[in-house]
Amino acid sequence: MHGSSLGQFGNYLREKWASPRRVRFWLLVLIILYTLLGFFALPWVIQYVAVNTAKEDFGRELRIESVQTNPYTLTLRMNGVALNDKDDRQLLGWGNLFVNLEWSSIIDQTWTFEAIQIDKLIIQEERFASGETRFSRLAADSSGPESEKKESGKEEPAEMPALRIRDFKLENGVLRFADNLKDVTAADDAEPKQVSLALQNIGLSVKDFTLQNDASFPLRLNGQLTKGGKLAFNGTFQLLPSPALEGNAEINELAFKQAAPYLQQFMNVQLENGTLTLNGKMSTNAQQPFAFKGSASINTLNIKEASNDETLLGWDSLKTEQFDLNIANNEIETAPIVVKGLSGRVVINQDKTTNFGQLVVDAPADTKDDTSKSEETKPFGITIEGVELSDGDIQFSDNSLPLPFSTSIHTLSGEVSTLSSDSSEPARVKLEGEVAEYGLAQVTGTVHAWHPTRQTTVNVRFR
Repeated sequence: MHGSSLGQFGNYLREKWASPRRVRFWLLVLIILYTLLGFFALPWVIQYVAVNTAKEDFGRELRIESVQTNPYTLTLRMNGVALNDKDDRQLLGWGNLFVNLEWSSIIDQTWTFEAIQIDKLIIQEERFASGETRFSRLAADSSGPESEKKESGKEEPAEMPALRIRDFKLENGVLRFADNLKDVTAADDAEPKQVSLALQNIGLSVKDFTLQNDASFPLRLNGQLTKGGKLAFNGTFQLLPSPALEGNAEINELAFKQAAPYLQQFMNVQLENGTLTLNGKMSTNAQQPFAFKGSASINTLNIKEASNDETLLGWDSLKTEQFDLNIANNEIETAPIVVKGLSGRVVINQDKTTNFGQLVVDAPADTKDDTSKSEETKPFGITIEGVELSDGDIQFSDNSLPLPFSTSIHTLSGEVSTLSSDSSEPARVKLEGEVAEYGLAQVTGTVHAWHPTRQTTVNVRFR
């Protein structure tokens, strides 16, 4: 009886539940559930989890305009995203995000993305006078007991997930940075001066990104500063075991005026004009913080004194075909520097001080003490393979004489031989220019740029 009962039960399963008609029905049910969950439930879950995580773990408000998923193509679209700081200032956001996950990820146990595309990414960072930034504050707010355990060494760091991104692309990105600079000469309670910088039209392209050690992948980056200047990089990037970047870098007509507030922290000058252009190879890795080798030029520079708005130093163009910067060795080397249209004003006051000597900003006493206590760093070794001048114009005044003397030297041309901070040999100077309307000025001799008071012998002849 027992065997016949099992047989009857098996026949019942085949006829009622395992029949082709029943199998097709349950498959249809599963497809419908998969479709409903993938197209309708999953977007709601993603949006709910993201918004609540931002609120509970970070204490910030996250807004998402729409989320769309396709369970058959494994794609995700997340549009109109904005994350605000506690003061309702936007931290980051984007217009459109598209993610395409490959089906092979299920089999290979590797998160493999065919494409990740972000359009109109916006990042807004700000550094406060205290040194804290918006994103460092965000990271601090997200730390908890689990992170404290990891920091104490009680838990081993988790292994990096197996990840591959075949094509990552960022278009129309914007990076805004606000810096609150404290005036070193003002009182402690003085309001800081805010400086704003912005890099727009950012484009970033990465191919075959992985988290494997010693794996490098192609990277292209470009952007434009809102106040003048374009940046571009084309090379390779390595993330693990330590970040490394190598390739061709270009800075085109970067406006110096954007750096004026930082320069004014140390010198009483106005940086009116001037653009920087660099083109060459750069690299940075664990052993080399930064290295660059290529051509460099600074054009239309105009530095004025802050007190009287008169030109202090400038030129039409300054260029060298070879500029080598090596941070690891603290070295700067250049080929001959060609300067055209040099302009300057040198004034010796009645008390024998000069207009150049009065430019340095006096820092508070406590700042000077902190600086003196800091560890000494190796000075940069600078070697310049000569300077060639043409069509210069120098204004010179000496008010310390019984009869004050003032003149102008124009069409100043000539050359200075190799200047080196590592050499005891002074540089040879040979310059010639016209004085006023009919005079002639000749400057010959030797000068050591780093020890001018000890190794300078200059003959000046006016005729």
